[in-house]
Amino acid sequence: EFVAGAAKKANNAICITLGTVVGGGIIIDGKIYSGSNNAGAELGHIVIDPAGPQCTCGLKGCFEVFSSATGLIRMSKEAMEADKDSIMWKLSAEKNGKVTARTPFDAMRAGDKSAKEVVDKYITYLAAGITNIINIFQPVQERIHPIQRIQNQHHRHS
Repeated sequence: EFVAGAAKKANNAICITLGTVVGGGIIIDGKIYSGSNNAGAELGHIVIDPAGPQCTCGLKGCFEVFSSATGLIRMSKEAMEADKDSIMWKLSAEKNGKVTARTPFDAMRAGDKSAKEVVDKYITYLAAGITNIINIFQPVQERIHPIQRIQNQHHRHS
């Protein structure tokens, strides 16, 4: 992002990537911040809920366990186990039993209450993590276009 993306030519930037994990990058004064141990910007391991699920890093309740695709899939499966009538079962059956990060969003749009609860929880934790990062770094300008699209789509279907 710093070289050719949304943060191009920015002197200071914080980038968050959402995928299998929550990744991050920090640019300060035009330089990549890597911390004293070259592992700076582990933004996915900011603790959001100390009583939350175990993270692969050993901590509990990291941003990543809630806001990564892996976390969203875990929350979806938990909701499916609690609600055997959830539309998420049908959607996963159509994909040979596979639950994806799209499953709860698609089920929510089809009127599934359990899926809506998963999406609400996901967005709540995602917003908490991003808010913490904004509060720590106080960027001049927030460019959260993909998040804005997720929120807008979510609210249209609420």
